[in-house]
Amino acid sequence: MWERGDVTVCCTTDDDVHAVTAVGDEPTVGIHVYGGNTGTMNRRMYDPATGAVRWFVSGWDSP
Repeated sequence: MWERGDVTVCCTTDDDVHAVTAVGDEPTVGIHVYGGNTGTMNRRMYDPATGAVRWFVSGWDSP
């Protein structure tokens, strides 16, 4: 059970670029909820150093 901490809820659109960073000495839990099978979705990967965008399909599969 969590005794302290913050909960953040973020809703993004298809065009959003986002990143998550855990800082500090406390363990961090992230829960991501997607509305589809991400293993078959054509998605974008963004390189913050160059600004380049690359399309990919992760290919994750259900066990």
